[in-house]
Amino acid sequence: MSDFGDLLKEALTGAETVPHERNQQALQAAVEAFDRRNRTVRWMATFSVGFMSLVAAWSAWSFFQTPDDALKPLIGYAVLFLFAMTAVGTCKMWFAMMLDHLAVMKELKRMQLAKPAGSQRTSTID
Repeated sequence: MSDFGDLLKEALTGAETVPHERNQQALQAAVEAFDRRNRTVRWMATFSVGFMSLVAAWSAWSFFQTPDDALKPLIGYAVLFLFAMTAVGTCKMWFAMMLDHLAVMKELKRMQLAKPAGSQRTSTID
C-alpha cells in the first residue's frame, strides 16, 4: 500500500477498532480508486499548467520584443498570452474542484465504514 493508502487507512479506522475482512476490502477499493485514477490525471494537469505557463511567458516576452510598428504580431501575442493564462486558471480551478471531490468521497467512505457490520438499514447517501 502507498503512503496515501496508509494515511487513508489510518483516517478511516480508529486506533481502538480493528477492521474486519469486509472493511479491509472496502479500504483497498477506496485506496485504489483514489490512487490509480488520480495519479495520471494529476500528472496531466501538472504538465498542462507547466506547458501553458511557458507559453504565456514566451508570448509575453515576444510581445515586448516586437517592434512598435508591427500591430498584428502584438495582437497575436496578446491573444496567445490571454489564452494561456485562461488555460492555467482553468486547470487550477479544476484541480481545486478535484481536491474538494476527493474530500467528499473520503467522508462518504468514512461514513460507510462507520456503519455497524450487521446494519440492514439503507443509507440515504448510497
